[in-house]
Amino acid sequence: MFYRIIFMALILGPASWAESPSTPTVVNAPLEKAYVPVGFDDNDNVQIMAAGKFANTCLKVGPARTVVDHEHAVITVWHTAYEYSGNCVPMEVSFTSNLNVGLVPEGDYEIIDGTSRNSLGQIHIDPSKSVEADEFLYAPLFDAFVLTTESSLLLVGNFSDACTTMKEVRVNYHPGVVVVQPIVKRPKKKQCVSTTIPFVETVKLDSSLKGTQLLHVRSMNGQAINKVVHFEN
Repeated sequence: MFYRIIFMALILGPASWAESPSTPTVVNAPLEKAYVPVGFDDNDNVQIMAAGKFANTCLKVGPARTVVDHEHAVITVWHTAYEYSGNCVPMEVSFTSNLNVGLVPEGDYEIIDGTSRNSLGQIHIDPSKSVEADEFLYAPLFDAFVLTTESSLLLVGNFSDACTTMKEVRVNYHPGVVVVQPIVKRPKKKQCVSTTIPFVETVKLDSSLKGTQLLHVRSMNGQAINKVVHFEN
């Protein structure tokens, strides 16, 4: 009898979990806008920041996928949400998602929301200038923070040897986008001691920045740091 009970529990258990009222359903989550970085080449992992609003507090960010239509120069984004049951407060909840599109051939592309078919923005992809992944050697960052009250940016990371140092930080301003290039230098043909050296680099930003901006910071590993920041000025 004991083994029969165990056997029945194994059979019925997963089904009962699947029918649990706490399990959310997956629904479409229409998007309102795409924050688009500037400066991607056709050998870069193209990234965009998608933004939308949930209608109530029972919706949470779910998976998303992108499809590139090379023939029609369209990038379509399908975003979903997890919808939970319970006491849902009817209020707008903003959300953003950092999406990896992958390698995209050079050209101009329209970004479309797959649910509403509305245009979210445009992106331009340049031809690569070299066989290397990036034009510069970027700093190994793991985060970036904006102090809006001081109009400054903190870049945080770890150097993996005693030879690599920060050379310069270039900041380029585009409509709605701030592109940051933290460039490092490393001597050639020199034996470098492997070690972990934490660093924090402070960068002064343009004090006239205002409104919502996409902060796009390049990093050594190819995974840029993207954050939507609101400047009050």
